[in-house]
Amino acid sequence: AGHRLQAVTVLLRGNHVTRAQRVLDSIDPNELDEVDQLRWQVATARIALVQNRTAEALRILPAETADSAPSALRAESHELRSEAWRREGDYLEAARERVRREGWLDPADTGGIAANRQMIWQMMNLLPDEVLRDQLAPPPDTLDGWRELTLIGRSAQAGASDTVAMIDGWRQRYPAHPAPDDIIEAVLARQREAAE
Repeated sequence: AGHRLQAVTVLLRGNHVTRAQRVLDSIDPNELDEVDQLRWQVATARIALVQNRTAEALRILPAETADSAPSALRAESHELRSEAWRREGDYLEAARERVRREGWLDPADTGGIAANRQMIWQMMNLLPDEVLRDQLAPPPDTLDGWRELTLIGRSAQAGASDTVAMIDGWRQRYPAHPAPDDIIEAVLARQREAAE
């Protein structure tokens, strides 16, 4: 089954979805170990997303992955869940999956981490204020740090004159938050533009 799962991965990279599906159909996921089950789930969900079956992708992919699974596979699972939630229009869950994904990315992959953070920021900016404010957990919850930073950005865009103080307070509440400096600078720039 391991070789067939590797073949499915290669077929999907080449966009041979129908052939990949046939190979997957020949594998009984109940006979796989935890790691290969996750590989099967990721491949099956990837095909479901290609075919715009987002609910099926979410049903197939586990919210939590096996501890024995490789980090890259766990990151891919969360990325696919994020994409499915995004297509379903649930941007908060899409961002939540991106936050989870970051924990499994290779720390040396600075480009991948930066792209993941930009996706989180984009998802946050698609949410209405009431969703951003709803049931915020106390710091240092990473997702809620993103939510609060987004609200500060909206206040800045509306012309709030205390944006710098708001950012300073945010940094004190979330001292280890992964939001990059360029996003924080963009929030401050919104306030400067609104003041002009």
